[in-house]
Amino acid sequence: SQGMVFDIIQDAEGFLWIATKNGLNRYDGYSFRVFTNDPYNAFTLSGNTIVKLFEDSKGRIWVGTENSGVNVYDKKTGKFHRILHKPNDPSSLSGNAIRSIEEMPDGRILVSCLDAGFNIISLKKDFFDKNSSPAITRLTLPNNAEVYAIGKDQQSNIWICGMDKSVYRFNPLNNGFTALPGAAFIN
Repeated sequence: SQGMVFDIIQDAEGFLWIATKNGLNRYDGYSFRVFTNDPYNAFTLSGNTIVKLFEDSKGRIWVGTENSGVNVYDKKTGKFHRILHKPNDPSSLSGNAIRSIEEMPDGRILVSCLDAGFNIISLKKDFFDKNSSPAITRLTLPNNAEVYAIGKDQQSNIWICGMDKSVYRFNPLNNGFTALPGAAFIN
């Protein structure tokens, strides 16, 4: 749908998902299907500039937008369910500009937001069926450093790079951080 591509993933079913400046594209090997925002349909994408894609262990596609929160795609119904920042709701997403998405070993999802820390998101079993609200915990890095990236290694350790150029190991048991002494990254 657009030549500016921000991210690409291949899901467990073999589909290619392509995040673009003007919608989400799914390629099945023969043709493209383009998903965009329809302002009259709350189960379409919340925004058209897609910057981050992630498939979780349950096969759900997470779609991060430039400034319209994150969407979770229900493959059974073809609907997108929106998770958004609401300024007066501390139980909502911490921001709408999505930077990274990663899954923790217990299935909860980490979503970092530009200039707004990061979030631990737990979806209830009836999230798709009843459009129930997710449980969201907001976190910030030490010294309120902005999150640059989140990743997971082969041992399922979660690593977070801060814009302070530090690298932190995240402990999901106590939501704590351990800075790696002498570790730094160059962006």
